[in-house]
Amino acid sequence: MGERDRGIYQSRKHLAWYATDFLGASQVRDQLSQIKSLEEGLALLDQGIDSCQQ
Repeated sequence: MGERDRGIYQSRKHLAWYATDFLGASQVRDQLSQIKSLEEGLALLDQGIDSCQQ
């Protein structure tokens, strides 16, 4: 596993921690477990936050 892969693995774990206690959080966590980049993960969290504010 390369440095980049290790960083993404760590990011998945930490980003999933932020995806709790909101409507649809389970689905967001499932998607976060499959991200390929940090930017992709942050975009998923933004979508989850936006869906709660609507």
